[in-house]
Amino acid sequence: MGGVDRLASVTEKLVPVMAAFFLIGGLGVLVVRFQYIPDTFGLIFKYAFRPQAIIGGGFGMAIKTAISQGAKRGLFSNEAGMGSTPHAHALAAVKNPHEQGCVAMVGVCYLFVLFCIVHNFWLELICKN
Repeated sequence: MGGVDRLASVTEKLVPVMAAFFLIGGLGVLVVRFQYIPDTFGLIFKYAFRPQAIIGGGFGMAIKTAISQGAKRGLFSNEAGMGSTPHAHALAAVKNPHEQGCVAMVGVCYLFVLFCIVHNFWLELICKN
């Protein structure tokens, strides 16, 4: 069939054509609907600086930060999703691969629970004194 090389050859010719169609189509819409451009920018600036927009942006940023920090801490506490731990588990000499898979899953849970308990004790004992 050709594989990756053929796919790369086709896409390197197809993507610029698709981008050109997209840009020409977008410019065509702007030309046809030119009379709406000033009103559109007016609405953008009118509603962008209202209290609802500012509060919504603040909540959005808070949620984004919480998810980002949680993902970072989860990743660095047990390397889930990094792909380094499966290499170690793949080298284990076990009769049944299912057992090693269960050990890998339980290890993440134990590490996470241990991390949370130690962190909470640290907060209670050290930070409050």
